[in-house]
Amino acid sequence: MATPSPQGNYVTLDGMQVWWTPDNPDEIHLTISDPDLNHPNTEPGMRIVFSANVRSANYHPANFNRCRQLLMKYGKPAPAEPAVEGNRRLDRRPGTGFHIEMALRQTEKRTSYNIYLVNGSNRFLCNNRPYEQGEAYAQGLRRALTPEVEIIES
Repeated sequence: MATPSPQGNYVTLDGMQVWWTPDNPDEIHLTISDPDLNHPNTEPGMRIVFSANVRSANYHPANFNRCRQLLMKYGKPAPAEPAVEGNRRLDRRPGTGFHIEMALRQTEKRTSYNIYLVNGSNRFLCNNRPYEQGEAYAQGLRRALTPEVEIIES
């Protein structure tokens, strides 16, 4: 049962469980089975997932590592390796952000840059700029996206 704190502004919930399975090695689950925590059309309680996968909406390496340590302390199954802690913001997560590629393109008439916005295996042509304007355009695009976007010349 939920118990209100006599002095603080919080409620203590009974029935919390932390668990992990090797079937989903990059997820640790926190379930709360307290009957006072309910929502219409669902079972009472709540489940929160902490993921070590930077591509997951549930990415929270610090809480993943806290729960991992708790499981290990009590001899329960736990991930072998801790999550690599990094920024949780989507545009700052390691390996998930955009970067800019600039490809020098030479034809008989002119030299220009093809400028691509790249995310993983997806490559989008942003613009084809004359050689003199290519670097300035790419820098402006980089600043508009995030200060951590890198420019790769190919």
